[in-house]
Amino acid sequence: MNRLSVLLALLAGVVIGTGSTLVHSATLYLGPDPQVPQLGVLDSFVGRWKGDFAGRGSEQRTQIVGDTEWVLNGRFLLTKNRIIGGDQSESWTMWTYDLRDHQYRRWVFSSSGLVMSQRGSWNETTKEFVFTVDKDPAFNGTITATTKVVDANTRDWSYLFKDQAGKETGEIKGTNTREKQ
Repeated sequence: MNRLSVLLALLAGVVIGTGSTLVHSATLYLGPDPQVPQLGVLDSFVGRWKGDFAGRGSEQRTQIVGDTEWVLNGRFLLTKNRIIGGDQSESWTMWTYDLRDHQYRRWVFSSSGLVMSQRGSWNETTKEFVFTVDKDPAFNGTITATTKVVDANTRDWSYLFKDQAGKETGEIKGTNTREKQ
């Protein structure tokens, strides 16, 4: 699998934002840190999710599952994703709100060795996160990720790739649905 294919598959996992609740003890749920109110919107991503995605022009859909929980005293949301079938690659994504930079941050760590940093914002009116991937020497252009909170149990998302001249070079789109517990 080439680096762009791995990148696309792992980016798909980033937006699942899914998982099980964090258990500090047998019964205690630790939610977002109340001292950072901007983290509250991320709480809706906690749970176990299933999703699928495909690249533009492709009819082949890739399946993905993920779990999300609050960690590090509710300052970070940890998402663990796995591609079903294929190479069964995995990724971990850490989400937070950066109080110094006044923006949401996301970091992706994959089983292929990929490390990615993203910066973004939440639009309360449209119920969307929009992230820009920090420059990566492996990709000579820009990547914009959008995640729309359709309802409590559905997320539509996309990654749009553009070259240095701003021309679209690719896109992946997916939908994730929360599993009933």
